[in-house]
Amino acid sequence: AINDPQDGFVYHDERILAGLDAARFTTARTRVKKNGFYFVNPNLMSPLGSQFTFLPHGNVIDIASDITYDKGQDEVNEDVRQNPNGTIYDTDAKNLETTINLALAAQMVNANMVSAAAFVVGRNWNVGATNKVQGTLTVLPRPYVLEVDVTIAFQLPNQAG
Repeated sequence: AINDPQDGFVYHDERILAGLDAARFTTARTRVKKNGFYFVNPNLMSPLGSQFTFLPHGNVIDIASDITYDKGQDEVNEDVRQNPNGTIYDTDAKNLETTINLALAAQMVNANMVSAAAFVVGRNWNVGATNKVQGTLTVLPRPYVLEVDVTIAFQLPNQAG
């Protein structure tokens, strides 16, 4: 049934009455020639302009953050070499990057969870003064297909001369 006032649910078909998806609500819709209901977009209610718009992207950034945190915690209470200006010694920065990037590759890239992921240690950060290693984690998510556009045409026979 499309509507059952006794069950307490609010029924809405975004295909028939659009608007809630544009307001970033996660909604369902029917699809012509398909049985059942389908999610329009697994929207997150992130602020407008945020990179975190869809649940799959939110999930993968959470996993990438967990991996980076886990591997980064292994470095807490360890020492690193510093340059005269207090920045991290390049070899030590590369070792940390390699550790985290191998984990990201094994658990995410090779598992087809993301297209790419990279952790880079900030080379200009004064580790000597702050006792912190600063880094940047970037993730290239797999595209989330929202529609399929098709060009349809007849193939014309070769014309005899």
